[in-house]
Amino acid sequence: MSIAAGWRHCLALRRDGTVVGWGENAQRQATPPADLHSVVGIGAGFTHSVALRSDGTAVAWGNNIVGQLDVPPGLHSLVAIAAGADHTLGLKADGAVVAWGQNSEGQTEVPAGLTDVVAVAADDTYSLALRRDGALVLWGRAGAVTNFPPKLEGVQAICADSRIAYALLGNGTPTSFAAAANPVRNAEGFSVEFAGERGSAYRLESADQLPGFRWNLGVPAPGEDQRSILRDPTATGPARFYQIRRLR
Repeated sequence: MSIAAGWRHCLALRRDGTVVGWGENAQRQATPPADLHSVVGIGAGFTHSVALRSDGTAVAWGNNIVGQLDVPPGLHSLVAIAAGADHTLGLKADGAVVAWGQNSEGQTEVPAGLTDVVAVAADDTYSLALRRDGALVLWGRAGAVTNFPPKLEGVQAICADSRIAYALLGNGTPTSFAAAANPVRNAEGFSVEFAGERGSAYRLESADQLPGFRWNLGVPAPGEDQRSILRDPTATGPARFYQIRRLR
């Protein structure tokens, strides 16, 4: 159903709610607890892993040298999680954010009054939240991520890296756009994976800055059930903004 990549290990969430891990396992970060089940979300950090269960609780395993595994007691009602290098964010059903783990740069110091959050993302030394009104809130030390737009329209997913990229839904019309997953940077540029539909056609549109952007139009491609991928081999800079337009 989904995958998560850490520093040297990966996790995969299977349809039956179990988790499979592989790669570097010195801290047991690629070995999920034997009794782990009913998982609906996963995250992978530097040497720790975390899972969100269908009952709204979180389970963490791997290295705990800076409290990566110290899920706050009694924490429940989670609807999403995000793992940074050595810290984790949890998004609650009421739009509040909870954080634990490494706090060397303030990355777990959730801003007071932060509410109405619909998505979270975490990197090495900073954390990012998307509010329902499209506002982005960042805390910790963001390094190169200093010029992100304060407010965006129709964002459906966010991801965090030392240089950041966003997946957008466009103008807020869900029937016209596909909800995107995290963009991935590789040697060939960026690629964006999303849940498409066989028989439909999609186009990846990109911009190098927001606001005041001009969308660059990619080549239309057919969708595939569950897992569709659109690629952008033209990216030359460290970051790019994307939206996926459904053509039919």
